[in-house]
Amino acid sequence: MMITSRAAPEGSKAPSTAESAGTEKQRQHIDLVSVVSAIILLCLPVAFICLNFWSARFMNFSYRVLQPVSDYMSRQNNYMFASMTRFVWVNLLALCFTLVAHELGHLAAGILSGFRFESIALAPLQIDRAGRVSIGLESKNILLGFVKMRPQKLSGLRFRCLIVALGGPIANLVAAATMVVLTDRPLAGCLVIWSGAAGLANLIPFRHLRFQSDGRAIYALLFERT
Repeated sequence: MMITSRAAPEGSKAPSTAESAGTEKQRQHIDLVSVVSAIILLCLPVAFICLNFWSARFMNFSYRVLQPVSDYMSRQNNYMFASMTRFVWVNLLALCFTLVAHELGHLAAGILSGFRFESIALAPLQIDRAGRVSIGLESKNILLGFVKMRPQKLSGLRFRCLIVALGGPIANLVAAATMVVLTDRPLAGCLVIWSGAAGLANLIPFRHLRFQSDGRAIYALLFERT
């Protein structure tokens, strides 16, 4: 997801060298939210394993909760690993489905929130507002997809940006839940795994270099002033 503002009016003051240096220095600082998220993600499986060893009651509870998931995964593995060709093909289709659902979720949320569509990229395929199609990967397209939109008005911009940021993960989770409810075919199961994992992973607040997850953007919109 990318949200761009309009160009500055003529006569506006350009950022000074000191301001630019300060911005660059700020970018180089360790993002505390990302560090805390990474620590929590590392601690959760360790805590889960320890609790299973420590408490027989918790182990019985976790077995009952995870048994349906284990059965579901077993059916997918039996289908996908029947041949390497099928494994590659099914996962490639699932990845494409996940990417398209995610970016269309951002796009739909942006249009409903009053943003103007500028361009969308799905892997190397890029389509702009004028309908021009181009092929090529950009440095900002690090995860094979983005949607670029421009706000039509500034009122309530923070809330509307929040809606746009939530659009991608929600689209993935809704797509996964829909597949679970409507069908139990093995191919659909692979789509559920990829789309559900992408939706949950994007909700984790994490930022590194030029990449920022949707969860990090959501956190910033909710709790940070700048």
